[in-house]
Amino acid sequence: TVLVGFSKGGVVVNQLLAEMARPGGGGGGVLGGVTDAHYCDVGLNCRGAYLLEPLILEDLARNHPCLRIHLHGTPRQWGQQRPWIKQEKDRMVKLLQEKGIAHGERLYMDEEAPSLAIHFR
Repeated sequence: TVLVGFSKGGVVVNQLLAEMARPGGGGGGVLGGVTDAHYCDVGLNCRGAYLLEPLILEDLARNHPCLRIHLHGTPRQWGQQRPWIKQEKDRMVKLLQEKGIAHGERLYMDEEAPSLAIHFR
């Protein structure tokens, strides 16, 4: 099973991962088979787009050691116009590294100016 959150849907992925992190979380249910979580150009008009709770990520690493998290972004979300989103993304990457959670990040359309149009492309 793969979780995918686009734009504000990243908040839903955060909550599902938090549920999986709990002891017994996801076991036997839909969340028990999750192998990958994709954050696709996530962002909000405020903080909270990414999962930044160290204890939750630590529990997630312990309870789901095969989970892989993928961060995908565009200049719309990771550019200078919305610096808090990139700061959160960078903090999440650091936490994923510290907790030993497999992850990757990819910036798309990095040669283009930030716009709502590339966000939906």
